[in-house]
Amino acid sequence: MFENLVLEAFSFSDIGNGIVKALTIFFWFILILIPLVIIHEFGHLLMARLFKVRVAEYGVGIPPRTPFFFKKFGIVWSLNWLPFGGFAKIYGDHDALDNAQDTYAKDPIKTTETYVEERTFEILQGKELEYILSQNGIPYDAEWKKFDNTWSQKNLGEIERGENEKRFEQLKKLVKWELSAKLTSKEAFFNRGFFPKLVILLGGVIFNFLAAWLIIFCILNFASITRGGYEKAPDRIRDNFAVVQDKLDYVAIIDKSTDGDKQVQSAVSKAGIKTDDKLLSIDNKPFGDFAGVADLSRYLQSRDGAVSQIAVMPKDSETKTVEVTPDKNGNGKWVLGIVPIYKTEYKARDFASSFRATNNEVGYIVGQVWDGLKKVGTALLPQTQDRSALNEVSGPIGVGGIGSLVYQQQGATGILYLMALVSIGLAITNLLPIPALDGGRILIALVSAITRRRNKKVESILISATFVLLLGLIILVAVKDVNFVKNLNL
Repeated sequence: MFENLVLEAFSFSDIGNGIVKALTIFFWFILILIPLVIIHEFGHLLMARLFKVRVAEYGVGIPPRTPFFFKKFGIVWSLNWLPFGGFAKIYGDHDALDNAQDTYAKDPIKTTETYVEERTFEILQGKELEYILSQNGIPYDAEWKKFDNTWSQKNLGEIERGENEKRFEQLKKLVKWELSAKLTSKEAFFNRGFFPKLVILLGGVIFNFLAAWLIIFCILNFASITRGGYEKAPDRIRDNFAVVQDKLDYVAIIDKSTDGDKQVQSAVSKAGIKTDDKLLSIDNKPFGDFAGVADLSRYLQSRDGAVSQIAVMPKDSETKTVEVTPDKNGNGKWVLGIVPIYKTEYKARDFASSFRATNNEVGYIVGQVWDGLKKVGTALLPQTQDRSALNEVSGPIGVGGIGSLVYQQQGATGILYLMALVSIGLAITNLLPIPALDGGRILIALVSAITRRRNKKVESILISATFVLLLGLIILVAVKDVNFVKNLNL
């Protein structure tokens, strides 16, 4: 099913246009979403270092790893092949040491054997050999580097005879020593108290909020925010910001409902007018002369369903006049499928007030995102009849498509504002008490702190299960997004 949707979404008469559209969406996805994920993971890294918890690796993208990586400050900084996020690998957090800590007291011999196997593979695959050697006062010389590079291309079972085997056995001995030394080490995440864990887990959320705040602050000081809606700008904007421009535009709404809840094609859509066509006049009367939708409606009723001549300027085309026959809606009124959009452009009054203005705008975005999440949560309940809120959910494909449209209409400033909105969305979503997300991890840490017990097996099952559920949700959203972006006129 998903393959058919993808093929349908990108099946154009001109294959070149289809490729350009796909690449455009991918470009905006990378530009908007990936930096925010990288910032999120960097927040975890910095908070971990603040509490002297070791970070083994900070990666941009998802493994497998590219040849581009380096070691600095005891961390492997890597670039990975799949450009869909990033990660901060925190020592003692669901790794070999964490697994050993959970079972060592019950069966130290078997745990040690398992740990040596898991940790040795972890060290060689993760390029951590230099770290464990330094912990034991052994220089990372040319021979060890040669051994390290050899094992970067091999599995552990492919042990060669000679010098490699000797160094491999020496490494396993160092790993055994490491286990006894690190089980109680404060370098390990699991050995820290609830407060350090809380701050480390909140690091990503904190940095996403901080990134959004800084973006909004810069926009309000050096540019302006443009907001569109069916009504004039609310008092919130007029009271807290300097309004640069208030403009009334009329737009064609495709597939506008004209009969209660029944979705039908609008009159302008049937006449061939598209959503992004610029509407100029109706029957030689400029749309700017109408005070609003009520004024336009009065004009249409006075013509009693007569055909109207609408002048439009399509994107990348010349002005043309289109004949449109109005429809009658369920209330017996003539409609065209045209609505007014009030575009308000606003910025901070001055630098002194920009801090309060930024807080106001960020607070507004938080409220909008939270309201959206509540509506989506309600729509997911089995007894809910109205599930229209699910149509507002967008994933990576949707973000890429929206980013392209925003850039066309508002330029770089619009993209920056979208990044701020998505950053806050990531932060709030990660606070949800779902085990695979930061909020769920915090809840697990809190329960462990209260009960003074930790069941890592249950933790792993909960995290894995909810991760699979989230992955399924991402796929469903991607299917919806494909249907959405195939209709975008990019």
